[in-house]
Amino acid sequence: MPQVELRRSDDGRAVGYAAHSHPQWSLGAITAGESSFLYRQARYRVAAGNLVLMNPDWVHACNPVEGKPWAYYMMYVDTACLQAPRLPLLQKQTALVEYLESLMQHLAGHSVPYPAPVPKRLRQLADYLDAHSLEEVSLDELCSQCGYSAGHLVRVFRQHFGITPHAYLLNRRVQHGQRQLKAGVPIAEVALNMGFSDQAHFQRTFKRLVAATPAQYRSK
Repeated sequence: MPQVELRRSDDGRAVGYAAHSHPQWSLGAITAGESSFLYRQARYRVAAGNLVLMNPDWVHACNPVEGKPWAYYMMYVDTACLQAPRLPLLQKQTALVEYLESLMQHLAGHSVPYPAPVPKRLRQLADYLDAHSLEEVSLDELCSQCGYSAGHLVRVFRQHFGITPHAYLLNRRVQHGQRQLKAGVPIAEVALNMGFSDQAHFQRTFKRLVAATPAQYRSK
């Protein structure tokens, strides 16, 4: 099922995540131990039996608590899959649809506070970064786009998006890289296509956000 990506970790101490986001709707099930879950501006302790849900493009990170063991499953579901009126009713797709429908019905009965709307200038700036994510973009250029000073821009951007403009740009490049890796593009070529200075820089950034090397990600 190409619209769904599954991931499993038996010992979360072996990986670490920087703040990042996914274009998909993400669900995480903690199966053992406990961890620290950063979601936008808040941090939570999550433990075995907890389910965490992340909206597309909302910044998050989940990491060990003082080196203690923990394990989890992650499921990433393309937003188009959730919006589709029908999905093929094969065995696995049926199980997925039934689970997601029951989860959505459960969530519909709970009131969840929605974050404050992003100011128009910051939304336009994020759209600009999306459109130019594979180019070299300077802070001076971003300041000229929105009229903010450098310090104010970094501060308010982090406040609303959870990461700096530079981290936002790298996150988008890694997301593009994931799609190319799935399509079978060689790692060195992906690194070049994504605007990284070299393959080593791409691999370091990729592992910091995905907690797997590009080769490991492509092999799963």
